[in-house]
Amino acid sequence: EFKESQGLPFLGQVSSGLTELDADVGGQLCWEELFPRQTSFALRVTDDSMVEAQINDGDYVIVRKQETANSGDVVVAQTSAGETTLKYWFPEQGRIRLQPGNSSMQAIYVDEAAVMGVVVGVIRTVTSPSN
Repeated sequence: EFKESQGLPFLGQVSSGLTELDADVGGQLCWEELFPRQTSFALRVTDDSMVEAQINDGDYVIVRKQETANSGDVVVAQTSAGETTLKYWFPEQGRIRLQPGNSSMQAIYVDEAAVMGVVVGVIRTVTSPSN
């Protein structure tokens, strides 16, 4: 069962330098406004094929549902064999190159693939070095 989010308190901006938070900024960071449920979905990443795109094993990608993509977009695509993958999308002459964002991995070349959506966000948790 999906529970509707109430959002997170929004306290302003922060840099890696010194700054002060302003608890009076008010408002909330509302996931529904950023990633509308009707047009978005989330998937958990289970490998390191996109690490050079800053998408790591264990991250969640937020995907905007759409059936088309521009060359170079990070997409969730389904091949004609029914396999689903997260890769860069490169249509080429008579085929599609699904390129990992990991230089140690090879591209996948397919005759046909369907775009399920384009990645528009990444969510990850951060742990301290002592954990």
